[in-house]
Amino acid sequence: MSVSSSFHGPGVPGGFSPSAQMRRTQNPPSPRSTEEIVALVLLLLTFMTTLVLALIAIGSLVVANASGNPYAIVMVLIYGLLDQPGWLLVAVALEVVALAQMRRRRPASAAAGLLGLGVPILPDLATSVAYSQSEVTVLGGSSVGAALRLVLLPLVIATGVAAVMAGRRGMRAQPAAVSVGVGASLFLLLLAVIEFGRASLSLVWFAFWEAIAPEGGRVLEIGLWLFPMIIDADVVYGLPFLGVGGVVLVAACAFGMLAVIAWSTRMWRAFIAGAIGGPVVLLVHHLAVWAVYADILSGWRLPWMGLTVLGPGILLAMSLAAVTPAARQWFTAPRHFVVAPR
Repeated sequence: MSVSSSFHGPGVPGGFSPSAQMRRTQNPPSPRSTEEIVALVLLLLTFMTTLVLALIAIGSLVVANASGNPYAIVMVLIYGLLDQPGWLLVAVALEVVALAQMRRRRPASAAAGLLGLGVPILPDLATSVAYSQSEVTVLGGSSVGAALRLVLLPLVIATGVAAVMAGRRGMRAQPAAVSVGVGASLFLLLLAVIEFGRASLSLVWFAFWEAIAPEGGRVLEIGLWLFPMIIDADVVYGLPFLGVGGVVLVAACAFGMLAVIAWSTRMWRAFIAGAIGGPVVLLVHHLAVWAVYADILSGWRLPWMGLTVLGPGILLAMSLAAVTPAARQWFTAPRHFVVAPR
């Protein structure tokens, strides 16, 4: 007798016995727990705050520069997409993925990735406050933009913690250590993919404007948090995209992809390699950028550089949580598949 036939009831198509069909229809989904509801509410608040902040930032550019010309509006939107802080785009992507996970009653590991946003938000918050004290209001640098960044900072932390706590319960529960480690990997994967896409678009943008009004002496570099910048060749703010900077982007993307695939297939050793490799690559990149920055930065900006080096360290600490015995037990335990109602 074949393995599959031993599960088939006589005369029942599809391999399900009448009792199995009855149990499947008589067991409706359980109501959401208090932890899930809290995490979902916080996630929605965080998503709305991030979305409004992004719309203010791009909208201010359009109002200031487009002047009703459709062609100019498209160009300004492209410029706004390239000039936005990388963490803002990563936050929107993480929140969309987390909402999809929570809709399917899965642990919102993407929301746990929001815990890594605290450090990159701080320098932009300081910049936004500085802009609000002047007449410059582009890029969300108004008092409203500063207030939203200030609200967003505790929101992303609270949402991440709530998502980790909610993920410990339910049919697809996973330990907090796994959620934190996966969240860091999703953060880095989305960051690398988004910044690689923006760097490629920046290269096209740069070639377009060079063909119209050649300036020469400009290069595309990858700065802090993998942010692409087109700057003068004699001023070094990062690593060249067509060189070490591009290798860093590809390596961060590869490590993040490895970690996410290994998590979905429960390959513990591969997950550890990807989850730890990504933050290490980002940390080495930040140290290299800090080294080239240190010669040209004024003293008051050096503390912010130290803060950006601390960011990859936090992501590395989150990834190291997957080395704990609880995480290893979850990865090596037999999987129990749940048949969804038709």
